[in-house]
Amino acid sequence: MNYEEEPSYESPISLQSPIDPRLVGIWLAEVNGTKLSDLCPVEPGSMHEITLRADGIADHRYLLPERRIEFPSPPPFPVTWETTREGMLSIFIPIEPMPEYEIPDWIQEAMRFDVLEVAPATLTLSNRPYDGEIIAVYRRVEEPAGDVWGDTI
Repeated sequence: MNYEEEPSYESPISLQSPIDPRLVGIWLAEVNGTKLSDLCPVEPGSMHEITLRADGIADHRYLLPERRIEFPSPPPFPVTWETTREGMLSIFIPIEPMPEYEIPDWIQEAMRFDVLEVAPATLTLSNRPYDGEIIAVYRRVEEPAGDVWGDTI
């Protein structure tokens, strides 16, 4: 992908639902910014990796140990992911109980992204314009088992 040119992404791409196999793999944040024409390398403190497995299990973690979230006890459910036909990727992250905020049990929080492009080696996501949009391009660091791209490789 040529990061110098600003493609006209009017809407997210169409995806298979509930899991689009093209997204399965391990993705490392490479560049990000508020516009495709202004993408810069991800700062070391913000470097993160997204793992999307074919069974719907996911992981979203920062690479710096001090940025990682460690739970005092294991969550009762895993991090999961799903896609919609309208081009949205959701990653559901466990949130531990916070009795001081009247949240007595584990809950899930959804991180939602518009999928702007998916290619064999890259994934371009937007964290949604109404959230103060950040566009990030991820590089695939591990291929899924099997050929999900057909004849496109």
